[in-house]
Amino acid sequence: MDYTINYKNLLNTFVDESKAYSLDVKNRLHDLFLYHSMGAVEEIMFTRNFSSGILGTTKNAQLVGVPREVITRITDYYTTLKSSISAETTTIQTELNTCSPSVFEKVYVKNLLYNTLETQLNNTMTQVIKVVNSLRESQKKVATTVDKLNFITTDGGQDIGYFDGQYINPNGGRVVAFQLTGNTLNNVRTNYNISNTYLNTFITNHVNSGFTKNYPGSGEYIFFSPIIYTNEANHFTFSNKTELDKLLKYRKSTLYTDLTNIDPLGITGLTSVTEQVFKGKLNNIVKVWINYDTGLMTSRFTSNLDGGYKPLDGALNRYYVEYNVGYSINTGVTEENIVRVNLINKNIGISDNKFNYKLLNQLYIS
Repeated sequence: MDYTINYKNLLNTFVDESKAYSLDVKNRLHDLFLYHSMGAVEEIMFTRNFSSGILGTTKNAQLVGVPREVITRITDYYTTLKSSISAETTTIQTELNTCSPSVFEKVYVKNLLYNTLETQLNNTMTQVIKVVNSLRESQKKVATTVDKLNFITTDGGQDIGYFDGQYINPNGGRVVAFQLTGNTLNNVRTNYNISNTYLNTFITNHVNSGFTKNYPGSGEYIFFSPIIYTNEANHFTFSNKTELDKLLKYRKSTLYTDLTNIDPLGITGLTSVTEQVFKGKLNNIVKVWINYDTGLMTSRFTSNLDGGYKPLDGALNRYYVEYNVGYSINTGVTEENIVRVNLINKNIGISDNKFNYKLLNQLYIS
């Protein structure tokens, strides 16, 4: 044993990035729910690429990954809803039409929904893309460190030992293979696998399995529910009053206010006669949307997401002992090739659906 490498900083980088990644996942999903809707979170979590891979000794570990086709689905909902507005077949317009509205009132609501949809498409896309990009960047950081630790703690594949290494020249080319030895390497491997269990457990049990897509109302809910949270909902019959009070602080009421705006002429609003009948029908629509979000708020976020993060935050701690691992230089062709393949994968990435060995641009939003 001629030399040593200290892996304490690498282990601590994994700990720090795992906690930062988990916290980012928790906060991003929570904020998307608070400022938009439960449905938006469900769309993010519906189908994802790059969500499984190797994490130490766990061969099918999970990270959140990158949402697949979420932009396409939202665009499709927009197109479908726009056509429904034109045909006056949205749930809102269908209920309005049972109130014997005038032509002017129907035009007012149609134009209002058109304009609201355009604004909400931009708002929804902005919020979703912001979450997706944050998840991509934080996953890239932790996965890069995972790849480093996986390599040094995993046998070369041919029972020839454990390796680290680097290019002799920073620009690439020839490599030097460090064959790792000694009991300290076993300690690195043991502690890495203890630490990564907390990350895998949180993502697998409390994130990836917690947001089944089942929201009501399709496109109308996705685009309109974030801005239809009226304070009058306090008078609705709900069992989730605490959750409602919290959401009313984050959601807006602009669409509800505009839909129930009164204009004696029925041109820039509804007449008082129409509004009086329509308001009750609108409230029935709003109740379903609000009840869905408030009904799942505690179970999905307070109990599951927040509750699942606490054990990780409390138990995933930094290391303070030194991890000086001995190594010798191995000039064998096989050994150098093991190191070379790892360095190439790290530098150019692997084009598959795993989270391991990915450059940021390979974590694409399909």
